[in-house]
Amino acid sequence: MARVLYDLVGKEGLRFSPFVWRAKAVLKYKELPYKTVPCTFHMIRSGTLPSSSRTVPVLVEQGKIVADSWDIAMHLENTHPQKKIFPHQGSKEAAMLFSNSSAFRLHRAIFPLVAPYAFEAVVDEDKDVMREKVSGRLSESLEQLQQREGALYEAYRQELAGLDRALGQMKETQSKGRAALPSPFLLGESFSYCDALLFATIRWPASFIGTHKALGEGKLPNLNEWWVKTNKALGMDPEQGKYYE
Repeated sequence: MARVLYDLVGKEGLRFSPFVWRAKAVLKYKELPYKTVPCTFHMIRSGTLPSSSRTVPVLVEQGKIVADSWDIAMHLENTHPQKKIFPHQGSKEAAMLFSNSSAFRLHRAIFPLVAPYAFEAVVDEDKDVMREKVSGRLSESLEQLQQREGALYEAYRQELAGLDRALGQMKETQSKGRAALPSPFLLGESFSYCDALLFATIRWPASFIGTHKALGEGKLPNLNEWWVKTNKALGMDPEQGKYYE
């Protein structure tokens, strides 16, 4: 039976959900083939997904239905232990902390920046859902957000700059007292779910404004180095912005 992942879709098949990209990152790292089922916001809300889930991602594997990106990661780690995403003790706790701190702050900066782009990217029947999401989370309209794009991008870039500094400090700490090169990933020498979380978060704006701008326009060397290594671990092109599957 094919492994199937239910995915949010926009016009021309654009895939931009950061939560679905978390699941895709794990599948790609573990080299597990899958097919996607594209779903609009209205399809998701109508309860047509397996087990009537109202969010994506949803994974169906060997008849088992798993919803929520964290639960999917745990399921895949338990059933496909090769190339672990929680490689050592404390990895799960570190991923939960990262999700609730750094990734959360990035999401908060990204949403107002990309909301006008997402509104244009979703299919016509989903535009009312996007307006509802914006009005439910922000005090500004889509039109007001679009007018403040420069300031919103700078706020996002400042969050990236903090991550870039942290990555630089990690490299310095890891290099002290030994000849070996510093570890390329967030938790050490191998890819982990922390990397999947950050990768998926940056893939979100990259789907709309391109990878160069989503990574700070080349001014954040540590983050850009991490991005290249992470995409290589996933078998992906670090330069590609839009994906349609």
